[in-house]
Amino acid sequence: MLPDGAFTVLLLLVGGVSAVPVPPPRNVHVSCQNAKVSVSWDYSKQQPHTIFRINISGSSENWEVSRTTDHHFDLSHFVWKSEENYKDFLYVTVTAIQGDSQSEGVQSNSFSFNYLKTVDTQCSLDFPPVDVKEDESGATVSFPNPVHFYKELEQTVNPDAVPVFQYIVSSVKNHTAYIRQFEENCMERVDTCKLDVPFPDGVKKCVRLKGTLFDSNFVNQLVVRETAEICAHVSADQRTGLFTTCSNSWYRTSPHGSRRFPSHFYSEDHLLLLKLLTNVSAALKSALQNFLKTLKVSSAAGCFVELFQKTSLNHMEEPQDSRPNETIQKPN
Repeated sequence: MLPDGAFTVLLLLVGGVSAVPVPPPRNVHVSCQNAKVSVSWDYSKQQPHTIFRINISGSSENWEVSRTTDHHFDLSHFVWKSEENYKDFLYVTVTAIQGDSQSEGVQSNSFSFNYLKTVDTQCSLDFPPVDVKEDESGATVSFPNPVHFYKELEQTVNPDAVPVFQYIVSSVKNHTAYIRQFEENCMERVDTCKLDVPFPDGVKKCVRLKGTLFDSNFVNQLVVRETAEICAHVSADQRTGLFTTCSNSWYRTSPHGSRRFPSHFYSEDHLLLLKLLTNVSAALKSALQNFLKTLKVSSAAGCFVELFQKTSLNHMEEPQDSRPNETIQKPN
């Protein structure tokens, strides 16, 4: 029989062996990809079966506990549960659990969709698809209201605090220089936001858009990222009118004009020609344009040159948005 002192030492030794510390997760990081928010972390594959507890919390005491065996977890369901959540100062704590033992919790970077919050990662949304239609005085810019375009956002709308989407349309010249900026508000009850933008004569009708979603008191702010350069396209009605005018001119002036070749024959031919023009390279377009200018039927040729320019100008040399789709990191 062991003396009391020796028995106590033996218990301490056994307890010390069984209480092996559980290593904590490493590199716990929250990232935002548009409306999707997720957390990920690193953990050694040599460890025994491990469960990870995820605590989501913020300054307003909103929190949720979940468990997973993966090394990542989708937080979107919690973030977009309410307006209070996505506009709050949020962070995640991940703890590794092995049997009855657990590691110390590791806290992630802080994040929020509220631009007024001081956080490590400022989340934002992509601007909804934009349509720019050319008209006589300039262009009409339209896009779905972000409040309704994003279902995650729509489900958080508080009837007592109606959000307002304030957006800026900048007319652009040579990809970078801003001609003018137009600021407009789009109310929550509106499904499609629209704005008429004037342009000087002879200028390629291109715009950039960015915006901010405010609550009714204009305090909490959700940023909607700036678009790439978007250029106007000619509406179907304008193309039809130009085709009719050009076809009639061609028929009246063409030396081959004959009752055997009614005007609609030329119209279909010209439609095919235009379709080809809008899908070839810029160099070939230039050659075809010069060829049209040399045609003997000068008035009709000039008409088709104008049509060609209106329909192809905004499709040539489209700039590419080289910015990575990443979250905005605020400087320390």
